Amino acid sequence: MIPITEIIQILRKHPTHYLWSKPKPKFVLSDWIELEKLKNEYKKVTHGKGTDKKVIRISDGKIYANGKECYLDNKINRSTFYHLIGGRTKKKCDFKYIK
Repeated sequence: MIPITEIIQILRKHPTHYLWSKPKPKFVLSDWIELEKLKNEYKKVTHGKGTDKKVIRISDGKIYANGKECYLDNKINRSTFYHLIGGRTKKKCDFKYIK
Protein backbone atom coordinates (compact mmCIF):
# COMPACT_ATOMS: atom_id res chain seq x y z
CA MET A 1 0.00 0.00 0.00
CA ILE A 2 1.08 3.50 -0.80
CA PRO A 3 1.25 5.95 2.11
CA ILE A 4 -1.31 8.76 2.15
CA THR A 5 1.35 11.44 1.64
CA GLU A 6 2.49 9.79 -1.57
CA ILE A 7 -1.13 9.44 -2.75
CA ILE A 8 -1.61 13.17 -2.22
CA GLN A 9 1.56 13.96 -4.17
CA ILE A 10 0.40 11.80 -7.08
CA LEU A 11 -3.12 13.26 -7.12
CA ARG A 12 -1.89 16.87 -6.95
CA LYS A 13 -0.79 16.50 -10.56
CA HIS A 14 -4.37 15.48 -11.43
CA PRO A 15 -6.66 17.92 -9.57
CA THR A 16 -9.94 16.70 -11.12
CA HIS A 17 -9.35 12.97 -10.69
CA TYR A 18 -12.18 10.92 -9.13
CA LEU A 19 -9.88 9.46 -6.46
CA TRP A 20 -9.79 12.83 -4.67
CA SER A 21 -13.39 12.30 -3.55
CA LYS A 22 -12.90 8.69 -2.45
CA PRO A 23 -11.58 7.89 1.07
CA LYS A 24 -8.48 5.70 1.16
CA PRO A 25 -10.14 2.85 3.15
CA LYS A 26 -12.73 2.48 0.37
CA PHE A 27 -10.13 2.05 -2.40
CA VAL A 28 -10.62 -1.17 -4.36
CA LEU A 29 -8.12 -2.98 -6.56
CA SER A 30 -8.98 -0.94 -9.65
CA ASP A 31 -8.34 2.29 -7.71
CA TRP A 32 -4.89 1.09 -6.66
CA ILE A 33 -4.11 0.13 -10.26
CA GLU A 34 -5.26 3.56 -11.46
CA LEU A 35 -3.11 5.24 -8.80
CA GLU A 36 -0.10 3.20 -9.91
CA LYS A 37 -0.71 4.23 -13.52
CA LEU A 38 -0.92 7.88 -12.49
CA LYS A 39 2.32 7.50 -10.55
CA ASN A 40 4.03 6.18 -13.69
CA GLU A 41 2.75 9.14 -15.76
CA TYR A 42 -0.04 7.17 -17.42
CA LYS A 43 -2.20 9.31 -19.69
CA LYS A 44 -5.52 8.37 -21.24
CA VAL A 45 -5.36 7.84 -24.97
CA THR A 46 -8.05 9.69 -26.86
CA HIS A 47 -9.22 7.94 -29.98
CA GLY A 48 -9.81 9.71 -33.23
CA LYS A 49 -13.15 10.18 -34.84
CA GLY A 50 -14.57 7.25 -36.83
CA THR A 51 -15.08 7.30 -40.54
CA ASP A 52 -18.52 7.76 -42.04
CA LYS A 53 -20.06 4.91 -44.01
CA LYS A 54 -22.04 5.69 -47.12
CA VAL A 55 -25.63 4.50 -47.15
CA ILE A 56 -27.73 3.62 -50.18
CA ARG A 57 -31.53 3.53 -50.33
CA ILE A 58 -32.21 0.31 -52.24
CA SER A 59 -35.63 1.27 -53.65
CA ASP A 60 -34.38 4.19 -55.77
CA GLY A 61 -30.57 3.98 -55.48
CA LYS A 62 -30.10 7.33 -53.70
CA ILE A 63 -26.72 7.53 -51.95
CA TYR A 64 -26.19 9.34 -48.64
CA ALA A 65 -22.82 10.40 -47.22
CA ASN A 66 -23.59 8.94 -43.79
CA GLY A 67 -26.34 7.48 -41.62
CA LYS A 68 -27.35 10.81 -40.07
CA GLU A 69 -28.00 12.38 -43.44
CA CYS A 70 -30.08 9.33 -44.39
CA TYR A 71 -32.34 9.16 -41.35
CA LEU A 72 -32.89 12.93 -41.34
CA ASP A 73 -33.83 12.95 -45.03
CA ASN A 74 -36.19 10.00 -44.63
CA LYS A 75 -37.69 11.28 -41.36
CA ILE A 76 -36.82 8.13 -39.42
CA ASN A 77 -35.95 8.06 -35.74
CA ARG A 78 -32.18 7.65 -35.25
CA SER A 79 -32.34 4.53 -33.08
CA THR A 80 -34.92 2.95 -35.38
CA PHE A 81 -32.70 3.58 -38.40
CA TYR A 82 -29.62 1.99 -36.79
CA HIS A 83 -31.69 -0.97 -35.60
CA LEU A 84 -32.97 -1.48 -39.14
CA ILE A 85 -29.62 -1.16 -40.89
CA GLY A 86 -27.88 -3.26 -38.23
CA GLY A 87 -30.34 -6.11 -38.68
CA ARG A 88 -31.58 -6.03 -35.08
CA THR A 89 -35.23 -6.07 -36.12
CA LYS A 90 -37.19 -8.39 -38.36
CA LYS A 91 -38.66 -5.50 -40.37
CA LYS A 92 -37.63 -5.12 -43.99
CA CYS A 93 -34.86 -2.55 -44.40
CA ASP A 94 -34.66 -0.35 -47.46
CA PHE A 95 -31.12 0.86 -46.61
CA LYS A 96 -27.69 -0.71 -46.92
CA TYR A 97 -24.10 0.36 -46.16
CA ILE A 98 -21.80 0.61 -49.17
CA LYS A 99 -18.03 0.68 -49.25
